[in-house]
Amino acid sequence: AIDALLQWALVFSAQNDFATGLAICDIILKGNHHHAKTAEIREEMIAGKRVMREVIEVVTKDVGGRGHWFQCPNGHYYVVGECGGPMQTSQCPDCRATVGGESHRPAEGNRHADIDGSSHPAWGNATGLGRAL
Repeated sequence: AIDALLQWALVFSAQNDFATGLAICDIILKGNHHHAKTAEIREEMIAGKRVMREVIEVVTKDVGGRGHWFQCPNGHYYVVGECGGPMQTSQCPDCRATVGGESHRPAEGNRHADIDGSSHPAWGNATGLGRAL
C-alpha cells in the first residue's frame, strides 16, 4: 500500500502539484517515520518545488514581468514572449496539443496560468483589456 501511495505522490509531483505529492509523503511518514524511500522522495519534491519556483522567477523576469505564462489544454505550462498576448500557434512539446493563439486570444482550451502571481495575461496591462480569459 505504501508503494502505491508513493506512486501517486510521484504522479502529482510530475504534474507540478508538489503540495499534493508532499501531503501524500507526509501521510506515509506519519505512520512510518523511518520509511527511507518516502523521506528521500519527499526531499526531492521539496528540491523540485524550489527549482520550479526559481525557473518561474527567472523566466518571468526575462520576459519583462508577470502574465506571460499559459497552460495548454492538458495543463502543461508555456510562456508567451513580447507583449504576452499569443499571436501564433505551435504544438506543446509534452503532449502535441495546440498552444499559443492568434490576435492576443489563446487557442481553444489554452488558458492564462497564474503561477507567477498574475491575475490576467500581460498584454492586458498595456491595452487596458486585462482580465481573466
